[in-house]
Amino acid sequence: MPEILETELPGIGRRFTLPLETGGELAVVVHKSGDKDLYFREDERADPLAVTLSDAEARRVAAVLTGAFWQPTPIDMFRAALAKKSGLETVTVLPGSETVGRDIGGLDVRRRTGCSIVAILRADGSSVPNPSPETPIAANDILVVIADAAGVAKLEDLVAEGR
Repeated sequence: MPEILETELPGIGRRFTLPLETGGELAVVVHKSGDKDLYFREDERADPLAVTLSDAEARRVAAVLTGAFWQPTPIDMFRAALAKKSGLETVTVLPGSETVGRDIGGLDVRRRTGCSIVAILRADGSSVPNPSPETPIAANDILVVIADAAGVAKLEDLVAEGR
């Protein structure tokens, strides 16, 4: 992880510069008054984008960044990691879905949605890797699938409540 470079700005305050892993850099100038200026520059040649925040605004942004307002659940983080690293997606079976109690083969999931179910994460914490066509679907199951966005949308419709 890149180090934050701290620079004294005489008569103004301090500048903190963070090179970003995705490219560019983010700089924060903390004024002696408490105001903060944020600068983002994509590369050395580009003019930075800038915004000035009051001390109270900066503290609210910091609270958002540190997770005081919202943090993804572990399953949200798992889903994001799966999608980013392997192309796998997850879809949760809602309790009122017509799919609850039916088996994968009987639902004809692959033909109807284009999704291949490669695992099921059960609400009780167990998992079913590589489920067979005879595997029943339960409420709150998390279906781990290989599919494109259109297939995931079709599967989400299929496992929705009250269909």
